[in-house]
Amino acid sequence: MPTATGRHLLSTSMGTFLVVALFGPGGFNLLVSVIFTWIAMLCCRQAAGPAVFIGTMVYLLYLHVSNASGLAWKEGNTDYTGAQMIVTLKLTSAALNYADGEDKESLTDFQRAKALTALPSPLAFAGYALNPTALLSAPGCEMSDYLDWAERKGPWSMEKVPSAVLPTLRVLLEAFPYFGLYLALAPIMPESDMHADDAWAARPLWWRTGWLSIFMAVLRCRFYVAWKLAEAAMNASGLGFGGLVDGVPKWDRGTNVEPISFELATSAVSLPAHWNIQTGRWLRHYVYERVAGRGKKPTFLSLLITQIVSGVWHGLYAGYGLFFFFSAFMLQASKVLHHHQQRLSNWRIATAGLAVLHWFLVRVQINFLAEAFVLLEWPLCIRAWQRMQFLGLLVTFSLLAQPQLGKAHGITNFTAPIANNLKQEDMQHGYGVEHWEGGSTYNGQFTQGKKQGHGIYNWPDGSKYMGQWSSNAINGYGHYMGKDGREFRGAWREAVIHGCGEYSWPDGRSFCGQYADDQKHGFGVFTWKDGRRFQGFWQGGKQHGYGVTYKPDGAILRQGVWNMGRQPDESTPTAP
Repeated sequence: MPTATGRHLLSTSMGTFLVVALFGPGGFNLLVSVIFTWIAMLCCRQAAGPAVFIGTMVYLLYLHVSNASGLAWKEGNTDYTGAQMIVTLKLTSAALNYADGEDKESLTDFQRAKALTALPSPLAFAGYALNPTALLSAPGCEMSDYLDWAERKGPWSMEKVPSAVLPTLRVLLEAFPYFGLYLALAPIMPESDMHADDAWAARPLWWRTGWLSIFMAVLRCRFYVAWKLAEAAMNASGLGFGGLVDGVPKWDRGTNVEPISFELATSAVSLPAHWNIQTGRWLRHYVYERVAGRGKKPTFLSLLITQIVSGVWHGLYAGYGLFFFFSAFMLQASKVLHHHQQRLSNWRIATAGLAVLHWFLVRVQINFLAEAFVLLEWPLCIRAWQRMQFLGLLVTFSLLAQPQLGKAHGITNFTAPIANNLKQEDMQHGYGVEHWEGGSTYNGQFTQGKKQGHGIYNWPDGSKYMGQWSSNAINGYGHYMGKDGREFRGAWREAVIHGCGEYSWPDGRSFCGQYADDQKHGFGVFTWKDGRRFQGFWQGGKQHGYGVTYKPDGAILRQGVWNMGRQPDESTPTAP
């Protein structure tokens, strides 16, 4: 479709046709929540966020109960409640982002980036909510991203967006091995073994633990296939395009699962980063961070509420509640073990051994809890857990009972499993070193528990930042050195390049001038690796306004007025 209106129409009509064709008149239930949300956003901007969150969740619960969706899915049947779950995520995020757009002062970087400054038209809103590439299963997408895609803004504003053919085929090919494994092994490993087979229960605990690990891995293949197919659909539509990084196209906007990373994760804390990724982001940005209140750090209570919301979103079954409630404790227990790993970080053999142990204990816990997610009904869940001698819970609460690391005082070394999640009283005032579970470190000054002053931040991939910090963010003058040889020396604001500075690439290119929000903006000089240079004005990362291009010997090659990177004479080189 050549126009945004055409894309909205196509998205709305195809999404509506899809749910009605698959689920009959029941598919129209999705329109009820879509219409309710848009009217709420129209009538009361600030109250729309909580009103839509509560209203759509209650409506989703009603549909779950009236359709007995969990038991239907367990039997291999499908209905429109699965699509309603995805639509609920979209509607709640859109309403909250619209409320955020009224006042951006106290927002996080993510909230500021996704905020909606204007109410979308009814057609655009319907196109977003019913977009068929993100309707029957995750991933979803943000309203701002959908609008950029439809209106050809942001990453889609390029004159020629990279072809989606290869990224789509690659994701489809990734799904085939998991599809084959599921077809081959699922029929010979019935779930009834967990709660009804006495011979199975008579086996040694180590055998049952191994069987359960294989069974759950096979079961996860079903989700891997579904999410990979959804990712392929998003790539095919172009919505999966995430822009260019160093000239290389990224197709990760629709990524919802990373199977290998999930199966090899050595910490429960990192599991959400690889499983149901888009839903995890929604839980993080629209529940976990918001229930704590603006400007406040989330606590364990925030995590517990988030897990409960996740369980309710899935449906009112005991199994969902058990899984998500106890998974909050599993995440906390994983942090305890990680703390002990950090205390032995100078002992490589001990660290490697603990990493393997951590991986094994995470598998024991997650597979044990997943029994409840699969069986759903209270009697079956408890019976299955009894047959496993409550092993997963014993591991979790045994870890939680371990002595905690003391609080930091003075000059010390301390750890953080997830960035910025330490309580203020556990952090320090003065000089210290902070470690993250993924391998990142900060070495520098703190004020009242926040990074403040001069500090050095090292990423696991070898990238480094040396410079000024303020309120836990990179602010002021600093020097960034990327793993690939890129370097920037200059001004930063809230971890974004903003102000004057010099950026250099390993191939010899460089830019010296003004930046705004990570984009060349203002006056600057760009130099190509062959010695040519452009000296002039920029806007939004592109040449815009008067400028002069010089040959390597200093002679003028071209001069004139650029318009967003373009000049009538196409022979004039355009800087990236």
